[in-house]
Amino acid sequence: MLALVGVTLDFARVYEAWMRLQAITRDTAELLATDAAYTDVATAQAAADLRICTTMVGSATCPSSVRPGTVSLARVGLSTPPIWRAAVGAEYDFQTFFVWPVIQGLTGSDRWTITTSVTYEVIRVGE
Repeated sequence: MLALVGVTLDFARVYEAWMRLQAITRDTAELLATDAAYTDVATAQAAADLRICTTMVGSATCPSSVRPGTVSLARVGLSTPPIWRAAVGAEYDFQTFFVWPVIQGLTGSDRWTITTSVTYEVIRVGE
């Protein structure tokens, strides 16, 4: 019975972490694509790093378990109004409460790496 409770707790926690990581990468890609303040990759990368770290761990600096990916931000074509595409990725090392031999056998460690990548393309009106 205790193992069933442990599996349920860890499954709920990994699902919540995956949903949170997916949501913040999606929201960040949308922000970078729609906000006219972001026109260069360096500014977009700094904003993405800050948003991902703050959401995942509550701090402006990421520990080794949270890794924001490389951001791409570019204008697509020469249309008017302009179309912008932003891609944001991130990884998060999830630590289980309990040591599960199955996880260690599949991953080689006691952690799961959750990976996500989102691309958002939008027409920026008024630019």
